Amino acid sequence: VLEARTAADAMSALGKPLDVIVFGHRIPEDERSQIATMGKTVQPGIKIIMLYLGTIRRAEQADAVLNVAGRPDDLVRTIEHLLGTPEEGPTPRR
Repeated sequence: VLEARTAADAMSALGKPLDVIVFGHRIPEDERSQIATMGKTVQPGIKIIMLYLGTIRRAEQADAVLNVAGRPDDLVRTIEHLLGTPEEGPTPRR
C-alpha cells in the first residue's frame, strides 16, 4: 500500500508495480484523470477505483466507482473482485 498526497507523488508511484489505484473523493477531477490516464498507459493491467460523494464526472477510466459513504468492506470486496483470488485468477474484463 502506497499513499500519495500530491499529484506529483502519485505520478512518481506509478514507477512502482501497482495492482490498484484508489482515488479519494476529494481528488480534483483533472488530477484524477491525468493520473488514471498515466496509470493505464504505464501499467495497462492496473485497476482504477474512484470514490465519490454525491456525484462524479469523468470516471470513464474507472474499473469501479464507489460511494465514499459506503462500508469499508465494500472497497475490500471490490478490490478482491477486480483482482480475482489466487485460485480463480483475475476477473475477465468485458
